[in-house]
Amino acid sequence: MTANWKDARLASLPVEDLPILAKLRGRGDFRLLIKRQVAWLSWEPGSDDDAHVLLRLILPLAGAALYVERGAHWYRLGEYLPSFDVPRGDLADWVPLERAIFPEPVEGARPLRDPEGPMPLRLVRDALFLARLASGLRCSLSILRFWAERATSSQLAALCGAWIGPDSGAATEAQVFLTGSSESLPVLPEGVRFWGTDLLVPLGLRVEPNLPAAAIRRATGARHDELAVIDQDGIELIPRTVFGRLSRASIRMIEERQRPATEASR
Repeated sequence: MTANWKDARLASLPVEDLPILAKLRGRGDFRLLIKRQVAWLSWEPGSDDDAHVLLRLILPLAGAALYVERGAHWYRLGEYLPSFDVPRGDLADWVPLERAIFPEPVEGARPLRDPEGPMPLRLVRDALFLARLASGLRCSLSILRFWAERATSSQLAALCGAWIGPDSGAATEAQVFLTGSSESLPVLPEGVRFWGTDLLVPLGLRVEPNLPAAAIRRATGARHDELAVIDQDGIELIPRTVFGRLSRASIRMIEERQRPATEASR
């Protein structure tokens, strides 16, 4: 069967090229899924004009592709073998295009009146969370120990960790903060994943007001040698010098230091 561009119902393009699709906001039923730095755009049959606009925008892009659906599989336009890298996520994972990109560049403007007082920092839902990659993880020491005993040495060596509490004599369990790439960070129960570099924020959230990370760090009083971590409990400044390469030996050592406080609380 020969397919043409009118049969296409799916397109893929590099995630960094997403802003070029701003003209499609509000046109047709375009939905977006971002997976491994690839943006997948789907749409329902409708006006050929909308699809034509899409083609003019993405076909000149390097790495862009169109797909048609035949039976239970997707095929790249013009190919006869199915593409098995097409995501099969639940429809709830796909979001309307207008939630992922702005319609045009945002221009700054002075406020109509001076603010009445200091503006507090708070966490709000992040509309671009699908494009964020995790770079940090907070979890309990016991959960990390359970994972580490089964992890490989290379998995451990790809991470840096810091013991962030509690203080000596506290009854609560120690917490550990890990940094590393999105691929190297383990998926642990009750673990909280963060995004960012010098300023780390829980995935799915962002800081309001939406200022550059450097400005928010200045507001928190973070020094250049400190990592600023913001969550629902507040702001924590962690010295970079306390981070070290992860190993089973280092985790066991921290656990031994924590054990007297844990036993005293029983």
